[in-house]
Amino acid sequence: MGAHFSRAVVVLLLVGILFVDVSSASAAVPILEWTRVSGPGDEDLLVVTPSEVTGVAAGRNGVVYAIDGENGRMYRSLNYGLDWEDITRYLERAEIGLPATMVAVAPDNEGIVAVVADGGTSVWASLDGGCEWEDTQLPAIQGEVSAIDISSRYTHDGREYREFAVGTASWGDGDSNGEVLVARGGETWSGWRDQAIRVDPDSVGADVSALKYSSSYGFDRTLVVVASTGSDVAAAYRDRTWVVLGERDMAAVTTSWDSHEAYGYPLELIDAGDAVGVEGIRSSLALPSDYNSAIPVGRNLF
Repeated sequence: MGAHFSRAVVVLLLVGILFVDVSSASAAVPILEWTRVSGPGDEDLLVVTPSEVTGVAAGRNGVVYAIDGENGRMYRSLNYGLDWEDITRYLERAEIGLPATMVAVAPDNEGIVAVVADGGTSVWASLDGGCEWEDTQLPAIQGEVSAIDISSRYTHDGREYREFAVGTASWGDGDSNGEVLVARGGETWSGWRDQAIRVDPDSVGADVSALKYSSSYGFDRTLVVVASTGSDVAAAYRDRTWVVLGERDMAAVTTSWDSHEAYGYPLELIDAGDAVGVEGIRSSLALPSDYNSAIPVGRNLF
């Protein structure tokens, strides 16, 4: 595994333990407390075997989805993971190219779930908890889908909408050629639209390793992205990994990536990016329930 890749993983994991926005770094940060809990399953804690869990998405009301990338299976729990149902047959009936590589669930509706499949080149959505699936018709991309999220429901011009967002990456080519694409649904679903992500203000594109909709998306319209640059951008942004905030324009269905410059964004995470030969950069994002990019004390993220 390349040195760049290893370094990126280690540093991102360390940063992800406790990361506070630069504008609120001086604020008191609460100490995290951990409590030991019993595991699900029988006395030996065995739930499913064989299995290799490669993705988990927890929704409301105890609903949890898990994908087993090694064995091409998908599972659903309705009681916080105590019992599991194999729902792979529903994906197979929809002729989804398994294994699924990622899974996401809507934060306000546990029945709305999406998976990335077909080698990271397609996105399938279910509105009934994983029984019926529909191809979202993701356009041809360079590389593969490397991140996915679903927004909460919001209102714009008197109509209710919800969005799916994906990030893409093509690791190891030295170029900043990943994308962020968004599909918006209301009474009908729109097609996917490229949001022209920018880390360097003068260059479109960055390889995405994580993205999340703001917990206050109906108010601040913010999409949080971890993205890496290659050698094809200005020197100040070259070969690094960043946290970028995108502000959505709901009328134009576009995203502005420079509206948070006054708050120190894009914010550099590590001095390692999509250099030639890098096998990949893995990162994850978690936003507290009160995350709000419009308020300085609300920009904490993990």
